[in-house]
Amino acid sequence: MATYQIGEHVICSITVKDEDGDLQDAATSMSIEVYKSSNNASLQASTSMDNDGTGLYHKDIATSTGEKGDYTIKYTAVDGARTTIQTDTFTLE
Repeated sequence: MATYQIGEHVICSITVKDEDGDLQDAATSMSIEVYKSSNNASLQASTSMDNDGTGLYHKDIATSTGEKGDYTIKYTAVDGARTTIQTDTFTLE
């Protein structure tokens, strides 16, 4: 688990691939939400991610309003009627 200091920006990135392993954009949307793991307090409400090229997404998350502890990053890719969710974690000290 990565560790950051309060006030640092966390660069969250994700790669989207199709069933053959080829890079693919999420057809409908790609969003991110960041919340404190212990109490679900939002550090970043659900928002769209920046597209850096086919299948490549990122979002810089400011932590200046965060509290110390563990956080969950929730990536949500929507492709028509199909929704895929992936999570990751980091710690603020």
